[in-house]
Amino acid sequence: MRHLVLPIAAAAALLAAPAAFATPTEMFNLDQTGVTGTSGLPGVVTLTQTSSTQIDLSVVLKNGFVWANTGGPHTLFAFSLDSATESIANIAITGANAGDFASPGVAGPYTANPYGVYTNAIWCSATGCPHGGTSSNLSAVLDLSITVPTGDTIAYSDFVTSTEQNKNGKGKGYYFAADLGQNGNTGTFASNSYTYGCAGNGCGGDNNNGVPEPASMAVLGVGLVGLGLARRRRAT
Repeated sequence: MRHLVLPIAAAAALLAAPAAFATPTEMFNLDQTGVTGTSGLPGVVTLTQTSSTQIDLSVVLKNGFVWANTGGPHTLFAFSLDSATESIANIAITGANAGDFASPGVAGPYTANPYGVYTNAIWCSATGCPHGGTSSNLSAVLDLSITVPTGDTIAYSDFVTSTEQNKNGKGKGYYFAADLGQNGNTGTFASNSYTYGCAGNGCGGDNNNGVPEPASMAVLGVGLVGLGLARRRRAT
C-alpha cells in the first residue's frame, strides 16, 4: 500500500498547482474587398490567447500590400469587442514597429466603409504613416496586446463582427477591416471568417476560448504509474 503513497501525493500536488494556460490561436484572412487593381491575399490577422486576461493581435501584410491611411470613412485597422465584455484595461501597441502606429485611446464608433462600424481602431502615427494613401509605403507588422483588469476575462468570443449594413448590403458580419493599398490602388479589405490553429504547431480544433491544460490528464498519468506499481508488487 505504501508504494501508492507517493503517486497519490503527487496527484494531489498537481491538482493544487495552478493550471498551465494553453496558447491557441485564431487566424483571419483579409480576403473580402471591392478594390480593383489588386491581387493576392493582402494580409492575415492572428489572435493569440496568452492568459485569461490578455489576447495578443498581429496583422501581417503580404504580396506588396501597404497600409493606406486614406482617412474619411476608412479606418486604418478596426475591430469590435462585445459591449458585454468587461472594460478594457489597455490596448498596447507592441513589437519592433510600435512607433509606426497609434491608438485613438477612446471607444468608437469607427467606420471602415463599406464593411460597417467597429468599436476599436488603430491609426498610423504622424511619422510612420502620413495621411494621404500609400506615400509612406509602410508595410510594417502591427502588433497589439489587449488586456482586461484582473478579475475579468477576455476570450476570442469577445471579438464580434461589425454592425450597420449599408445600402449595398455590406457592413455586417466582418471581424476585422484594414485600409490597404497595392500598386497605387487603395481601399478597405475585411475578414468575415476564421480558422482555428494552435500556437507553434497548427494543431487545429475548436479553440474559441483559451482553456487551461486539464490537470486530470496529469492525474491519469500518475494513476497509471500507481497501477503499474501495484501490479509489480503482486507479481513479486
